[in-house]
Amino acid sequence: MTKFTLEQFMHYSSLLVLGILYMNFIGVCVFSITCGSYIPTLSYLATFRTHDVIVVLALTLFAFTLVPVFISFHIKTYGALSLDEVVFMILLEIAIFTLAIMEGLIDESNGIEFNPVDNLHHFLSITLCIITITWIYYALNFIEIAERSGGERDKLYICWTVYKVGVVFAFLTLYEWHFGYTIYNNILTNPFVESLCEWTLITIAIRFPVLLSKPLNYSIKFSSKDKN
Repeated sequence: MTKFTLEQFMHYSSLLVLGILYMNFIGVCVFSITCGSYIPTLSYLATFRTHDVIVVLALTLFAFTLVPVFISFHIKTYGALSLDEVVFMILLEIAIFTLAIMEGLIDESNGIEFNPVDNLHHFLSITLCIITITWIYYALNFIEIAERSGGERDKLYICWTVYKVGVVFAFLTLYEWHFGYTIYNNILTNPFVESLCEWTLITIAIRFPVLLSKPLNYSIKFSSKDKN
């Protein structure tokens, strides 16, 4: 009997996505720019030819790895939610999946001269951030409702803690986006801090499904019979 858990899948898939993004980051620093004076953000990486394709690949891959998490969530909470709540969560999930892929494509097109969709980047980023924060908030609450035994409370507590840290970094990143390149630029508000906040947020976001998979506790078992 072989057991393959959602946690295992998310652990390895998230490491793969992060590995792709960070190797791309290293590649840009080695071959394209000097990262000693500027740490490139993910959006900035996507403006480099070849490197932009890697960003699109990573974000698209991440979007598809979220599908098992969404499915497991609905299996976990089956019967505990009303129809309106189920539809609400599904709509958020579709939005997250679509926007994650669009974010990579929009970033990639930012490198095109006279690109007519440049202004969409921040709008899509903020929208994706808000929708994701909303989905996680309701998902954790709904899992608590469905988990009547209380056996997953410690795992949910960890999820809530990391979620709050992620929300803080989301607001810090948005703050840096807005003020990092203005006259308010200072030791705490500048492109360097912006990059640190954004990469921290990205890392938390990509690894968070691993934590969320723990209280979902979904697995697939395979059995094999030897034929004599």
